[in-house]
Amino acid sequence: MGEILAIENSVFNLDDKNSFPLSVFPNEIGHIIQSLHNSNLFSVEFVAMGILGAISTSIGNSLRVKVREGYIIPSHMFLVTVADRGSNKSAPIKWILAPLRDINQKHYNEYEFELAEYKVLKKDEKESTIEPHLITKMIGSSTKEVIIKSHRENPKGFLRYANELKQWFGSFNAYGNSNSEENFWCDIWDGEIAQNSTVGRGHEYIHNPCVGILGTIQPSEIGSFIKTNTENGLMDRILFCYPEQLKATAFPEKELDKSIKDEWYNIYNRIDKTYQLYDVSRGSDLVKLSSDANKIFLDWNKINVDNINSRLGDVVYKGIIKKHENNVFRIALTLEVLKGGLKNSKRIFTISENTMVEAIKLTEYFTENIFKLRKDVGEKSAMSKQDVWYSQLPNDEFTTAQAYEVAKQTVKVSTRTVDTWLTSKDFIKGDTNGKYTKNFEI
Repeated sequence: MGEILAIENSVFNLDDKNSFPLSVFPNEIGHIIQSLHNSNLFSVEFVAMGILGAISTSIGNSLRVKVREGYIIPSHMFLVTVADRGSNKSAPIKWILAPLRDINQKHYNEYEFELAEYKVLKKDEKESTIEPHLITKMIGSSTKEVIIKSHRENPKGFLRYANELKQWFGSFNAYGNSNSEENFWCDIWDGEIAQNSTVGRGHEYIHNPCVGILGTIQPSEIGSFIKTNTENGLMDRILFCYPEQLKATAFPEKELDKSIKDEWYNIYNRIDKTYQLYDVSRGSDLVKLSSDANKIFLDWNKINVDNINSRLGDVVYKGIIKKHENNVFRIALTLEVLKGGLKNSKRIFTISENTMVEAIKLTEYFTENIFKLRKDVGEKSAMSKQDVWYSQLPNDEFTTAQAYEVAKQTVKVSTRTVDTWLTSKDFIKGDTNGKYTKNFEI
């Protein structure tokens, strides 16, 4: 359905449209990713997705991108890795998120201590004391009510991480409430205001929501969602990493050098400290595009507009491209902050030309991935040739010759292929006389 988008300029060419463009990361980050791959066999794509989620979470509401007057983009992203079970999807992301978990544990210990002190206060003392709340950088599976409460207590924002996102996707419209759950997350992504209204709780709002999504899911599970929940554009907002089938590899003898963990912790903690404070009354600091970065984006936008206009009526294509034009600023902000935090606590104020080029390259990778995922889901949802052949076979007993004839008249495959299909015991019952019956109806 889709095609890779690229300006006719070498800086916009992907390293390989089927692989994650690691060149967008600084050398120090590339070294960490490569070391994890070489020693722990962590897929570079999965590690990279974890890094994007971790750094964008550290930014939170402290920074937003001002593209132009009235067009302000938040930092958070919806990052989803799609791969079959047994692909070791979770371990790389968990490794990258370890600094966030450590900080969470520290805050939780403090919260428990403060809560215990609060509970023993007398009634009049409680009335004059603010009840402690849990500071968090990352939460797991949560209802809308929990998201709103947590955001009220953590206005800078946080990451919603789930090892398996099947539950998140499966929760949308689970109770027949129109598209309320999906719409809520679309509003979260937009970053202006998200609300939840119930009879019991009334109207609850999040102003300037900043909640990132990070997790994994299997192709068959996300395929079901794509085919049934695409009307309001949530799918268009998600950045999917959908790598080619990963080969099984034996563990190398050399283990990961401890210095790699120290390097990552130092980079993450340095960035987290730099963007730790967020004043709700003052709002986010606004990061602008340099004039050269703005020109790069505008040139890319013109190519996108031409592609959209050449495919009039393809609302899926248009929706994905326009949402990914929004995502490019989130990616650019994350990459710029990552560069600024490598050696010192340098706060950024501008998106550079090179960073915009890198952000476009990475956005095009994600664009190609969502089209590839949609294409695969579409192909798998159609009946295979074997299914068509099977459906046309007689419902009572039939011979090999009859099976050949059905294949010739319908799917036009070789007799050798039919012989293979006839040995499929899940579908066909055979006997020594060359007679067959169906196991069940397709």
